[in-house]
Amino acid sequence: MEGAILFIRKSYEKTNGEYPVYVKVTIGEKSKIYSTKVSVEEKFWDPVKKIVKLKDPLHIEKNMVLTNALSKAQKIVYKYQLLEMNLNFETFEKEYLFDEKVNGSQTDYFQFAENELRLKDKIWCYQHFRQHYYELQKLKKFKNEVIIEKIDVRFIDEYVHYMTVKLNNKINTVNKTLKKMKTILNIAVQKNVIEKNPFVNYKIKSEKTHRVFLTNEELEKLYQFYFNYKRDDKYKTVLHYFLFACYTGLRYSDIEQLKWNHIIENQIYLVQHKTNELVQIPLSENAISLLPEKRSEHIFDVLSNQKSNEYLKILMEKAGIEKDVSFHTARHTFATLSLELGINLRVVQKLLGHQKISTTQIYTAVTDKVLLNEMKKWNSIH
Repeated sequence: MEGAILFIRKSYEKTNGEYPVYVKVTIGEKSKIYSTKVSVEEKFWDPVKKIVKLKDPLHIEKNMVLTNALSKAQKIVYKYQLLEMNLNFETFEKEYLFDEKVNGSQTDYFQFAENELRLKDKIWCYQHFRQHYYELQKLKKFKNEVIIEKIDVRFIDEYVHYMTVKLNNKINTVNKTLKKMKTILNIAVQKNVIEKNPFVNYKIKSEKTHRVFLTNEELEKLYQFYFNYKRDDKYKTVLHYFLFACYTGLRYSDIEQLKWNHIIENQIYLVQHKTNELVQIPLSENAISLLPEKRSEHIFDVLSNQKSNEYLKILMEKAGIEKDVSFHTARHTFATLSLELGINLRVVQKLLGHQKISTTQIYTAVTDKVLLNEMKKWNSIH
């Protein structure tokens, strides 16, 4: 029988547990299905009335869209029946999809992303939140108007070309940018703005990076440099909390929020800013020696991450250390030296607050020092 009905497509479950609702159109002996861009949990779908149940928080909005989609399809089929004219799917789609092709859904990417970021304000950490906003500004410089429905593989390729050629971004920088965009588009899929994320079949390239860390000798040199530094200026301030991070493995964001009440009996108890994971870090003698006099609630008077990195580059030159150091080098240093000292991998994982052991294993690459020490074991063989 010719006509149109609504149904949920159970063979295509979304990650949020919902199923997409389609319009099934029958013309003659053939049938085709068309997306309504509405999805619903099975428990909220009435299979008899073909509507979304009242218990669904968005039942009014969803049923309105479904009613319009079904009504539009039925009107076309019934019109041709009344006029006793032949109808095929080519003719049907010219009318049914006409408005969509001409006007299309026009969802502004920037407005959508900013609205979603506001909703995530209390869920995501500030650093993650700020990175997303930075990426939005970067995309605006590429194109100041972006429609979500028009983002495809070609658009992504053009953006990658812009970042690599115009901005001279490295592969891993491009990787981070695309992952942020992929996150926003995943939300768009969940909100039924688009059916499929264009990144599904897109391979985001990356390359292995050399993690800069200070050797034990370089760290000792920097430690002595700090205590011999006579001027009480911002250079010494930055070096102070950088060294403390080297001996504790704390990120910049955690050094920034570190308070005296986080230290109990020479151990740090802190919920990490990035992961919301509680870490317990016993302080070494060098770390204890770097604790300042108690002057305020926070332990360190921290400059911005950008300024800290600028000062660190100059400090390395003054200390005679020829390495491209950033604040995160402190965390790499703590992890690498901990493993060099023979501290168990699982213990290092716990100290760093890594949820996955594979993240900690990144630091297990054999260093020259470990290689030489291990090969000395051959000297015992005669």
